[in-house]
Amino acid sequence: MKFESTSYPIEKEVLANDHFVALPITLDFTSVTATENGVKVVMAGSPITTGGVFGNGANAVLGILRHNVYETNPNGALVVHGWINKAAAKTNIGADLAIATWTSYPATLQFV
Repeated sequence: MKFESTSYPIEKEVLANDHFVALPITLDFTSVTATENGVKVVMAGSPITTGGVFGNGANAVLGILRHNVYETNPNGALVVHGWINKAAAKTNIGADLAIATWTSYPATLQFV
């Protein structure tokens, strides 16, 4: 019997509470770099722009990604209304959410 093991990054919960609205979205992985084990992943807490592209610092953010999304299944949930934990998002994506572009985030998203 053959067994193959693949490790995936662990995500921190990015929601600050359980009140949120998320919409389905298909992500575009063309600009995503693969991890050390060759897996392309967009981490929970990532700002997503038009076309399903990761866009920290972009001008047209549609929402925040709810869970990690992998190239093998590019479907995710995009939070468009709710409270986002900035510290958890930073831990997941490895960078601060771009404060200079907060006006480009939907007004229905709050950050704590």
